[in-house]
Amino acid sequence: MRIREAGKYRSAWLGAAILWVILSHMKLSLPWAHLAGIFEMGYGGVDVFIFASGFGLYLSLEKNADMLAFYKRRFLKIMPAYWCFLPFWFLYRLFTGGIPFSAVIGNIFCIQFFTGNGNEFNWYLSLIWFLYLAAPLAKVWADKVNKKTAALTLLLLIVMTWSYWEAYYRMFTVTRWPVFFVGMLVGRLYKQDVTIKKSWIAVIDAATLLLASGLLYLVEHYYWAAWKYGLLHIPFILIAPGLCFILSQILFALPKAISKIGNAVLGFLGKYSLELFLVHCFVFEVFNDYLVPRGLMADTNRSWIILLIPVALLTAALVLLTRGIRFCFQKCFHAGRNQADKQA
Repeated sequence: MRIREAGKYRSAWLGAAILWVILSHMKLSLPWAHLAGIFEMGYGGVDVFIFASGFGLYLSLEKNADMLAFYKRRFLKIMPAYWCFLPFWFLYRLFTGGIPFSAVIGNIFCIQFFTGNGNEFNWYLSLIWFLYLAAPLAKVWADKVNKKTAALTLLLLIVMTWSYWEAYYRMFTVTRWPVFFVGMLVGRLYKQDVTIKKSWIAVIDAATLLLASGLLYLVEHYYWAAWKYGLLHIPFILIAPGLCFILSQILFALPKAISKIGNAVLGFLGKYSLELFLVHCFVFEVFNDYLVPRGLMADTNRSWIILLIPVALLTAALVLLTRGIRFCFQKCFHAGRNQADKQA
């Protein structure tokens, strides 16, 4: 299978990832322990996001290496949706106990997580902007590195995570750096149109499933002990790319009509994965921290399923609102570029 054949399902990777993340945040009571463990492992959907980001950013920079244009595209992809959403979260926090002004500023600029003072909406936006800033250098690294140096770099990044043992929230971020670099390397393989032999496909699939099974065992039996040392996250450096590759194989092998439908559905969710991420985190926060403690809703499977309705409706509203804001930003950028051209 060619890497380019696998890479064309990138949007489906993102769609599957956001579904997995949402399921992991839903505290469903499940009859089968292994299924509950798989849902619990849904934090790995973030690793899929990071891997797919590294892969996509490599191709974006390969297509257009202009750094200003690159950061404009990143800004327009992330910030209009985030800034449209953020005022509603601020209002909720003000209504339920307040939020410091410094935290308002920190959240607006996606840096509140790095302050260590709490009151951040979520840590993911801080991480993704850190990786965006690092992307041009990571692209240079991916283009020049050989196999041994790549392996050594990833090993050093893993060793660096050891300094964050037992640092609960910091572990969220540093253990995701290596998988971003793996995404960059796979982006280079995509550019080179590398073909993976059937024997290696079997090895990759078997290794992915074996690692995932071992991780499932840790999740089910030693969750917090493994968490403290990053052992729940580090395996996803290999599991996340492997799962993406397996999903691509499945969609590639299915009958054309079924594959087209599956890719379209997952691709649609992947296209709006950021909006889904923002909205579901907010809705679930309101449910967990406000509605349930006050007895307004019960923490049951039925309630969690019902919550998917406002998640869907509010996501659609955010998408529509974001389109207008993004258009305004695009016009501002275009006007600024024309002005700069005239002065030049």
